[in-house]
Amino acid sequence: NNGELPEEIRLPTDSPSVQFGKNRAATSLLFVLHCASMWQSTGDEKPLKVLLPAIDLALTFAGSLDTDGDHLLNEPMDSPSLGTEKWFGASAYTANLYRAALFAAEKMARSVGSTSLVEKFSSKRQSVEKSIQELLWTGAFWRVWSEPDQFRQDDSSHISQLAGPAFAQMLGM
Repeated sequence: NNGELPEEIRLPTDSPSVQFGKNRAATSLLFVLHCASMWQSTGDEKPLKVLLPAIDLALTFAGSLDTDGDHLLNEPMDSPSLGTEKWFGASAYTANLYRAALFAAEKMARSVGSTSLVEKFSSKRQSVEKSIQELLWTGAFWRVWSEPDQFRQDDSSHISQLAGPAFAQMLGM
């Protein structure tokens, strides 16, 4: 397994199916954030020790979706990202989820004493934070998306951009 998580699993009695969707990055990031939320609400580190390799794999997969080397995950070219609106390059929604997931993973790794993963997640989070500021912050709000190599961006603001910061706040960032 490369760390990609299915967007949907259907288990009808006659034909189970697994759907890998176009929101591949968000699915992996939300898995990490869900693990962090469960850990934080129970305080139980035992399942965390078992889940940490899967969390690392999910974040490694998500990181592979950075196709242009800017440390931010690229939106799929062939699908609307929200309703019928198309996003290109890096979006503030996905970038902020990524930042929150890396923070959560760093916090979980620190809790179980995995120094190497703490360093890995912390280093990546710092690179992501820098890129978010450089590519997506307008000075007043996050732009919806930016694709600098194609010289295009959407400078409007969208409520979905607050998902990552909301998760981060819930996790004590």
